[in-house]
Amino acid sequence: MDTFMSKANAGGVCAALQLTIPSSPTSSDYVKIIADLLTQWGDKGSNVVVLFTSPEDTRNLLKYADIHAKTSSNSPYHFTWVAPDSWGFSTDIVEGYLEHAKGAITTVPLQPPMPDFQEYMSRLTIQSNTRNPWFRWLWEDIFDCGVDEFSPRRDAMCTGTESLLVGHTSELKSALSSYAMEAVYAIATGLHSLIQKKCPGSNMCSDFLNSDPEDIHNEIITVRVAESSTGRPFSFLHSAGGGEYAIMNYVEERLDENTTYGRYKKVGEWLSGTLNIEEEIQFFDFNGNNATSVVSQCPRICSDCLKQGVPRVEVPDKAPLVFNGNSVWAVIILALVVLMIVFCLIIFVYFLVEFRHPVVKGASSSLSYFLLLGITLLLMENFAFMFEPTRIVCGCQRFGLGFFHALIWSALLCKVIRILRICGTGEINSKVSFVSPWSQTFLLFALLLVEVVLVGEWLLLDPPAVSHEIVETGTSPPFEVVFYCNYKSEWMVASLIYVFILILCTFWCACKARKYSDLNHEGAYILFTTIASIFIMVAWLLVYTLAVEEYQNPAVCIGITTNAILVLAAIFLPKVTALTSNEDKTQGDGPATGNDMGKSYVYSNPDVNKDDELTAF
Repeated sequence: MDTFMSKANAGGVCAALQLTIPSSPTSSDYVKIIADLLTQWGDKGSNVVVLFTSPEDTRNLLKYADIHAKTSSNSPYHFTWVAPDSWGFSTDIVEGYLEHAKGAITTVPLQPPMPDFQEYMSRLTIQSNTRNPWFRWLWEDIFDCGVDEFSPRRDAMCTGTESLLVGHTSELKSALSSYAMEAVYAIATGLHSLIQKKCPGSNMCSDFLNSDPEDIHNEIITVRVAESSTGRPFSFLHSAGGGEYAIMNYVEERLDENTTYGRYKKVGEWLSGTLNIEEEIQFFDFNGNNATSVVSQCPRICSDCLKQGVPRVEVPDKAPLVFNGNSVWAVIILALVVLMIVFCLIIFVYFLVEFRHPVVKGASSSLSYFLLLGITLLLMENFAFMFEPTRIVCGCQRFGLGFFHALIWSALLCKVIRILRICGTGEINSKVSFVSPWSQTFLLFALLLVEVVLVGEWLLLDPPAVSHEIVETGTSPPFEVVFYCNYKSEWMVASLIYVFILILCTFWCACKARKYSDLNHEGAYILFTTIASIFIMVAWLLVYTLAVEEYQNPAVCIGITTNAILVLAAIFLPKVTALTSNEDKTQGDGPATGNDMGKSYVYSNPDVNKDDELTAF
């Protein structure tokens, strides 16, 4: 097994799973092996199974694969078995299991044509071949009868009319016969050479009979037959005849419309370290349907397995920068992103123009600008999830998702803290420190610094990288290279932990600030935004981590776009409505108008917001 694994890995083939059959297996052992092959490593389980098993274990695997298929409620499946000469072209192994054995690829030591030996063997009978005491066993095994009363098959005695001339070609074509003949000839040649050395001028002597076993061994292994019965050189020192094998394919043939049968077909040879495929191999896919090749179901970590049996797929040195924005969901997201960015720019310009308005000053203009910047950048983060992965794209995904969320929630947290400090004193005319735009900006940068350190450390310790896998397209060409960022979805969720902390802190502060009606009820709007954002983030994060890969990027894009639109609408729509209102404040319990929004704070305590009188920021 170790030799096979090292040779396979050197050839670019990997094994996703290695299973061992116990020395005394029970039915439950075979059932577990079949279940493991069907459930581990990929949605469809294993497809190609390489066997190094005894004929008995091989037949039992076919048996329990058949039992599992008949008793399972799942969709049908089919293994492509690859086996050495322990399977060969044995009919006993596959009898009754054509449906599960078809498509199997086996090997047998290459048997060259030997017509003289074939004719000699076919004309032998039990009556004529009396010099070979083992021939009777072969005869009884082929014809399933006994030759005398001492035979274990004496219940069915041979009639004497049996003949090897008709219908028993396969039994006489023993795959080992040519090698046996070559080995016997080489041994005889070696012994003859040793006799000549030890007994010059004599056919036999005591020196030869008393020869050391090591001398006999060394003499035999040095023999090289220039032209053996196979027509090629033979020597014990050259891998038992050069390691020459015939590649057999167990194929399904149709006798008529209702009857099928299986047979072994020679499809190629392995000669002198070279594989030659001469005939088309009959393949079956995982569902048992005819296929042009067998494609491994291995996951990404075993993507090289996908190259087995298929034309080589050229992988470029680096991933090309390709924009994937032609799907329905991407078009909708892009339209919303462009529209919302335009709204952000309009609001930003409007706030600059109306920077002296009580509504703008009451909401802290600097924090509003940073919040609009965060919303715009979060919307633009969608592009990072629509491009084909490159190192830059993967880095933007990892940095932007956390940092842009942190920018939004840091701004909201600073806003709600400012509301608590201004309105929570109970004395509206008292001077409150550290609520000026510069103080709020400093606090915002301090909160952002934590996110910068965390995401920067992640990028430094694990730099962005791109991996690839080869997938089946079902079209022409049948395979394509798919690139993906090398981080796991769980890591991306973990990178948002600091954002979750900011959201929870904002929620806690907003619960206290919701009761203050000053500053355009901004505390209540922030509380609503926080609660709704929690539900949105939980929803898209669950889809991102639990759904199949093709739905992960859409989940991220839909989630962050919805969240950005929510913040934009909940925080800025009331302010824009107030700014565009020209009505005067009504008396009594009537609603507050644009001219009144923020007056109770800004005008009654001008010292607090003195900086707002000097600059739009």
